[in-house]
Amino acid sequence: MASRPAARESGDDGSARVSEAEAPAPAAGGRVKESFSSYLHNVKLEISTRVTWPGRKELQTATVVVILTLLVFSAYLGFLDQVFKRALP
Repeated sequence: MASRPAARESGDDGSARVSEAEAPAPAAGGRVKESFSSYLHNVKLEISTRVTWPGRKELQTATVVVILTLLVFSAYLGFLDQVFKRALP
């Protein structure tokens, strides 16, 4: 279902603008479903062809870094909690 391009008119400043009479109509109920389906298809296509996924070793390394960072920050916040708990009556 191909739509034809909207007619272009020249504005007062020389810029092109779309004629209101030729502008595409908003999508109707059935076209919304078709548009969403097309969107999902394009997302799937882009994920499978353009996204570079990390390798197993890179993923393991990143996971270890995240877990270690989490442990360090939680220990730091636990320490601060104990300090403030004892400092305030």
